[in-house]
This record gives sequence, C-alpha cells and structure tokens, in this order.
Amino acid sequence: MPARENPWLDEHQQRVWRQWLLAHDRLNAALNQQLSLSSGLSLQDFGVLVALSEAPNHRLRSAELATTLGWERSRLSHHLGRMEKRGLILREQSSSDGRGAYAVITNEGMRQIVEVALGTPTRSRNSCSCP
Repeated sequence: MPARENPWLDEHQQRVWRQWLLAHDRLNAALNQQLSLSSGLSLQDFGVLVALSEAPNHRLRSAELATTLGWERSRLSHHLGRMEKRGLILREQSSSDGRGAYAVITNEGMRQIVEVALGTPTRSRNSCSCP
C-alpha cells in the first residue's frame, strides 16, 4: 500500500490560509456595514438584487437564484420573504407548471440597486485600501 500523503497544511500554508480568511471576513464586514449605513441594504440583499437586475425580465426561478448565490433554498426563501416585506422583490408562482416560484425585482428594488451600484466602486476601493 502506498503511504498516504499528509492531509494537513504546513505552517506556512496554514498562516496564509488564516490570513486569507481574516481578510475575507474583514472585507465582507466592512462592505456590509458601509452598505447598511448608506442604503439600509445588507450585502445579501445586494447580491439578490444584483442577480435579479441582471436576469432576463429581472426575474429568476427561486432554485436558479439559490444556485447563483450559492445558498440553500431554505435560506433563500426566508431572505426573500424579508425582502418582499420591504418591497424590494415579489414572489410569483410559475404559470407554466404551478410548482416553481419566481423572484422578481420591484421598481423600488431596482431603484435601490441602481443607487447603491453607483457608490460600490468607491466603497470597494476604500474597503481594500486600493489607490
């Protein structure tokens, strides 16, 4: 039997990995805080609105949206419910099969994503200290 390769990261690899995780977490936290303060949207709201704003007819089936975002369907369903209460999206039943649902960006959701998108490059540059 061949000897198994050591599955663990060496000290240098662990240090790089942990630094990357920390930088990722800090960047997400900073972007989320700036976005929330400037618009009342969360980073997750922003992700949903971007996906819908770029989709044909500004709508996606819930399953496709979950895949696009890398979310579980349950998480998406709860999040869409909160966004629907705030008037950012609508959920519509599929007229073709009656089983699937679509998430559709509203005029208010589109207004907010356009407004937020205009400030995103500046927030991103400031968050990562880019020149």
